Amino acid sequence: MKWIHWRYHLSREIYEQRLADQQYACAICKAETFLVVDHNHATDTVRGLLCQDCNYGLGRFKDDIGRLLAAADYLTGIQAATEA
Repeated sequence: MKWIHWRYHLSREIYEQRLADQQYACAICKAETFLVVDHNHATDTVRGLLCQDCNYGLGRFKDDIGRLLAAADYLTGIQAATEA
């Protein structure tokens, strides 16, 4: 827990409050699993707690909302095409 305080300036109490606020689930997919601290890489501001898959996903898309929306559009199109 020391590294979380050192890296993100979060005390154990604040981390645990965030866990409770998120109902102990990932802020994106709602998985009830081990959660990591998600932060803005430019400012180091903590955004929330995510499962590793969601955290890695945001990182792989470089936190680019346009790329994430394009990926959602792509998957929506693929799903629609396979259901037709």
